[in-house]
Amino acid sequence: MRDSLILAGIILAGLAGFAGFCYALTDWALDVKTGVYERNHVEAFYETAALVVYGVLSLRFIRGKLSSDDQSHKPPFF
Repeated sequence: MRDSLILAGIILAGLAGFAGFCYALTDWALDVKTGVYERNHVEAFYETAALVVYGVLSLRFIRGKLSSDDQSHKPPFF
């Protein structure tokens, strides 16, 4: 029973993180479309950097989970 709750919590946390990423990506696209980033370059930098870092880390995590245990053939970053 405890393992089921832990798994459910992990799944819910993953879904919440994905929903947050989708919201942030939608907000970023609307800000680009409305021209917010033309007026505020600092906000553009921070929001874009956060989305890129989150995307790179999530892809790295997924590749690590889907690949075999032999990590010797992969480049160090990806």
